[in-house]
Amino acid sequence: MPHVDLSMHATPAKADETLTIVLDENDPVLESIKRAMVAHRIEACDVLDGTGNLKKAVLQFPSGFPQHTLEVHDANILRATGFFKISFGDLFGHLHVTTRENPGQSGQLSQGIAGANLTLQFRIKQTR
Repeated sequence: MPHVDLSMHATPAKADETLTIVLDENDPVLESIKRAMVAHRIEACDVLDGTGNLKKAVLQFPSGFPQHTLEVHDANILRATGFFKISFGDLFGHLHVTTRENPGQSGQLSQGIAGANLTLQFRIKQTR
Protein backbone atom coordinates (compact mmCIF):
# COMPACT_ATOMS: atom_id res chain seq x y z
CA MET A 1 0.00 0.00 0.00
CA PRO A 2 1.49 3.37 -0.93
CA HIS A 3 2.26 5.95 1.72
CA VAL A 4 0.12 9.03 1.14
CA ASP A 5 1.60 12.29 2.39
CA LEU A 6 -1.25 14.78 2.68
CA SER A 7 -1.44 17.71 5.05
CA MET A 8 -5.01 16.98 6.18
CA HIS A 9 -4.78 13.47 7.63
CA ALA A 10 -7.87 11.27 7.15
CA THR A 11 -10.01 14.04 5.66
CA PRO A 12 -11.19 14.49 2.09
CA ALA A 13 -8.92 16.51 -0.16
CA LYS A 14 -9.92 19.92 -1.47
CA ALA A 15 -9.52 21.42 -4.94
CA ASP A 16 -6.18 23.14 -5.70
CA GLU A 17 -4.35 21.31 -2.93
CA THR A 18 -1.48 18.98 -3.71
CA LEU A 19 -1.26 15.29 -3.01
CA THR A 20 2.06 13.44 -2.85
CA ILE A 21 2.16 9.66 -2.93
CA VAL A 22 5.29 7.68 -2.14
CA LEU A 23 5.12 4.16 -3.49
CA ASP A 24 6.84 1.18 -1.94
CA GLU A 25 9.04 -0.95 -4.12
CA ASN A 26 6.99 -3.43 -6.21
CA ASP A 27 3.72 -1.45 -5.87
CA PRO A 28 1.68 -1.27 -9.10
CA VAL A 29 1.82 2.39 -10.17
CA LEU A 30 -1.59 2.90 -11.79
CA GLU A 31 -3.46 0.89 -9.13
CA SER A 32 -1.71 2.90 -6.38
CA ILE A 33 -2.79 6.17 -8.01
CA LYS A 34 -6.38 4.93 -8.15
CA ARG A 35 -6.34 3.81 -4.48
CA ALA A 36 -4.97 7.18 -3.34
CA MET A 37 -7.60 9.07 -5.34
CA VAL A 38 -10.45 6.95 -3.96
CA ALA A 39 -9.14 7.18 -0.38
CA HIS A 40 -9.08 10.99 -0.51
CA ARG A 41 -12.28 11.36 -2.57
CA ILE A 42 -10.47 12.94 -5.49
CA GLU A 43 -12.39 12.94 -8.75
CA ALA A 44 -9.80 14.59 -11.02
CA CYS A 45 -6.15 15.63 -10.70
CA ASP A 46 -3.14 16.75 -12.72
CA VAL A 47 0.26 15.09 -12.39
CA LEU A 48 2.74 17.81 -11.44
CA ASP A 49 5.94 15.77 -11.22
CA GLY A 50 7.48 12.41 -10.51
CA THR A 51 10.84 11.28 -9.19
CA GLY A 52 12.45 7.98 -8.33
CA ASN A 53 12.66 4.70 -10.17
CA LEU A 54 10.42 2.39 -12.13
CA LYS A 55 11.45 -1.21 -11.60
CA LYS A 56 9.61 -2.33 -14.72
CA ALA A 57 7.38 -0.35 -17.06
CA VAL A 58 5.74 -0.51 -20.45
CA LEU A 59 5.68 2.83 -22.29
CA GLN A 60 3.56 3.54 -25.36
CA PHE A 61 4.50 6.19 -27.87
CA PRO A 62 3.05 7.24 -31.21
CA SER A 63 5.03 6.21 -34.24
CA GLY A 64 2.55 5.43 -36.94
CA PHE A 65 -0.18 2.86 -36.50
CA PRO A 66 -0.40 0.94 -34.23
CA GLN A 67 1.30 2.67 -31.32
CA HIS A 68 4.68 1.26 -30.41
CA THR A 69 5.54 -0.04 -26.98
CA LEU A 70 8.82 -0.12 -25.14
CA GLU A 71 9.59 -2.11 -22.00
CA VAL A 72 12.05 -0.45 -19.63
CA HIS A 73 13.74 -1.86 -16.53
CA ASP A 74 15.22 0.03 -13.57
CA ALA A 75 14.50 3.40 -15.19
CA ASN A 76 15.13 6.62 -13.30
CA ILE A 77 12.36 9.19 -13.91
CA LEU A 78 13.42 12.62 -15.13
CA ARG A 79 9.90 14.07 -15.48
CA ALA A 80 6.29 12.96 -15.17
CA THR A 81 3.15 14.75 -16.36
CA GLY A 82 -0.45 13.86 -17.07
CA PHE A 83 -3.91 13.80 -15.56
CA PHE A 84 -6.33 11.30 -14.03
CA LYS A 85 -10.05 11.10 -13.39
CA ILE A 86 -12.17 8.57 -11.53
CA SER A 87 -15.46 7.88 -13.30
CA PHE A 88 -17.87 5.04 -12.50
CA GLY A 89 -15.20 3.52 -10.26
CA ASP A 90 -12.56 3.29 -12.99
CA LEU A 91 -9.35 5.26 -13.53
CA PHE A 92 -9.10 7.28 -16.74
CA GLY A 93 -6.24 9.45 -17.97
CA HIS A 94 -2.54 9.00 -18.51
CA LEU A 95 0.89 9.32 -16.95
CA HIS A 96 3.58 10.47 -19.38
CA VAL A 97 7.11 9.76 -18.16
CA THR A 98 10.55 10.67 -19.44
CA THR A 99 13.52 8.65 -18.20
CA ARG A 100 17.08 9.76 -17.50
CA GLU A 101 18.64 6.99 -19.60
CA ASN A 102 20.89 7.98 -22.46
CA PRO A 103 19.12 8.33 -24.80
CA GLY A 104 16.09 9.21 -22.69
CA GLN A 105 12.93 7.20 -23.23
CA SER A 106 9.57 8.94 -23.21
CA GLY A 107 6.01 7.68 -23.41
CA GLN A 108 2.69 7.04 -21.79
CA LEU A 109 2.83 4.50 -18.96
CA SER A 110 0.51 1.58 -19.69
CA GLN A 111 1.93 -0.73 -16.98
CA GLY A 112 4.41 -0.02 -14.24
CA ILE A 113 5.93 -1.44 -11.08
CA ALA A 114 7.48 1.02 -8.64
CA GLY A 115 11.16 0.87 -7.90
CA ALA A 116 13.04 2.57 -5.09
CA ASN A 117 11.82 6.01 -3.97
CA LEU A 118 9.05 6.49 -6.54
CA THR A 119 7.20 9.68 -5.62
CA LEU A 120 4.38 11.29 -7.60
CA GLN A 121 2.91 14.72 -6.96
CA PHE A 122 -0.60 15.76 -8.02
CA ARG A 123 -2.69 18.95 -8.07
CA ILE A 124 -6.27 18.18 -7.10
CA LYS A 125 -8.75 19.59 -9.62
CA GLN A 126 -12.10 18.18 -8.44
CA THR A 127 -13.29 16.31 -5.37
CA ARG A 128 -16.44 14.39 -4.47
